[in-house]
Amino acid sequence: MHQSGIQELSGDDYQFQFSKINPVSEKEEFFLKSRPDLHESYSEVITLPDGEWRIYIIPQSLHQPFLRLIPVALLMIFFGGAVAFIIYQILKRPVIMQQRMKSQAGELAESEQRFRTIFNQAAIGMARLDTNTGLILETNKKFQQLLGYPEDYLVGKSHIDITHPDDNERNIELIEKLRNNEINQYSLQKRLIRSDGKIIWINLSVSPLWAEGEQATSQIALIEDISARMETKQLLIDNENRFRTLVENSDEIILIVDTENSVRYYSPSLAKVSKYEEIDFTAHGVLHYIHPDDHDLLRQKIEYSYTKPNLPIADIILRVKNAEDHWFWVMRR
Repeated sequence: MHQSGIQELSGDDYQFQFSKINPVSEKEEFFLKSRPDLHESYSEVITLPDGEWRIYIIPQSLHQPFLRLIPVALLMIFFGGAVAFIIYQILKRPVIMQQRMKSQAGELAESEQRFRTIFNQAAIGMARLDTNTGLILETNKKFQQLLGYPEDYLVGKSHIDITHPDDNERNIELIEKLRNNEINQYSLQKRLIRSDGKIIWINLSVSPLWAEGEQATSQIALIEDISARMETKQLLIDNENRFRTLVENSDEIILIVDTENSVRYYSPSLAKVSKYEEIDFTAHGVLHYIHPDDHDLLRQKIEYSYTKPNLPIADIILRVKNAEDHWFWVMRR
């Protein structure tokens, strides 16, 4: 009460007293040392969150004009109302925080539900892995179908257990960089081993599930089956290798010329027949090696081929110069 300055307000004109009913003894307790005659006082009850307080204002002179008390009474009422409002705001904060936490929890649950729906119904394989251990934490239905394993078998297995041994080193290297925040995602093509032992090719895309700069926790992996694409690619490579082997071991002369009349390829048989170790078509052009009297015929046949791109050119007989400056005949049948 000393710090409130109430004593300074007391003087020759007024004295003050505060009281509150004790909830246990139900008696009125006073908080100032002075105990003047209260039956000549004016009092006002102020209701605060912890109960009702009574403020007594005792004039030193009973003939003091009552109007002089009005400003003081209004001041006390305003003071009491301000204190009550502040206490109310303080007490209300836990309720507001609880409401906010409840709202955020609802939003989090809704977000989690959306993630679960996308995760389980995705058209591509998805898996969540512990970045620090490399162990599988959960997989979706598409991933389980790709490998032919149930969820309870895959959970707890390392990604190494289902990866082709030749593809593990690169994958482990990228996971290490992801864990150290050196990269924020990665993609690679690798092979997985199905439950029946069959090898499938996948396109793997991995992203971290922790905020940038934080400690590594887990990662989400998207798995796309590209086995058919890789088989087609390998088939093209195999066919190209067989064709190349056939051409390089054939006695037939094969020359591939583009629309700009530049030679893109010539078979080894041409060098063998013409006795050149290497033919530089870039420096001299095709006509350099053709007899001058046969230039017009070759041009006509080439121009005709442009108008009929799907028809082969037949009946071409012309002379070609070899490395010894001798002419020999060649024929396109």
